[in-house]
Amino acid sequence: MASDRIEFISQYCDRWCERCVFTERCSSFAVHAALAMCDGDVEAAIKLAVGRPVVPGVDGPPPRREEPDWSPSQAELDEIGKAETAREKRVNESPAMTIAWAVSMLAFEWLKANEGALAKSPIPAVTRSIEVMGWDAAFIAGKVNRALIGRDEAAHGEGLDDDPVQTDWNGSAKVTLISIERSIVAWRTVADATDDADARCISNELQALQALVTNGARNASCA
Repeated sequence: MASDRIEFISQYCDRWCERCVFTERCSSFAVHAALAMCDGDVEAAIKLAVGRPVVPGVDGPPPRREEPDWSPSQAELDEIGKAETAREKRVNESPAMTIAWAVSMLAFEWLKANEGALAKSPIPAVTRSIEVMGWDAAFIAGKVNRALIGRDEAAHGEGLDDDPVQTDWNGSAKVTLISIERSIVAWRTVADATDDADARCISNELQALQALVTNGARNASCA
């Protein structure tokens, strides 16, 4: 099916479709919208949104040759498990991930205590900021984690990306930076309007995280 949609755009977005200007070019959004018209039938929604799936050997290239039947040994599985455990430890102990998790927890605690009252603020900038703060509270940490895992895989020669810049983890870092930037503004707006020291502290921590993510992506791209 001919389309001007951007392939895999939904992999590098903040999932805030209501504020996105690219929904008309997003297959994921099209399927999501079609689900309502298809009473939740996923297969029907996919056909409605993006067309009938290609049948290998009929509509497209011939089927790939079957690979030899192979399964890893227990020793190989243990080695993979050790490598993944070590990667998880490196990522979780990194400065960027440490700040990201801390900011996420602080944000949730602050929002739990203050969101209800400020959501009714007569100041439009404050209510808009509360929406952003709530949306990004968990999103930023999740994307930082994805970016750091991909970067670690690349550093150890285990990544699947061929291009040194156009990588999954660099794309994740980019959308993370977009969310961090708008969250800094949101927390600062609320801090200025309410003179809340905790909100200002979270804004400052996000700035520190912004610097780490920016420098990490820049250094890796120039390596």
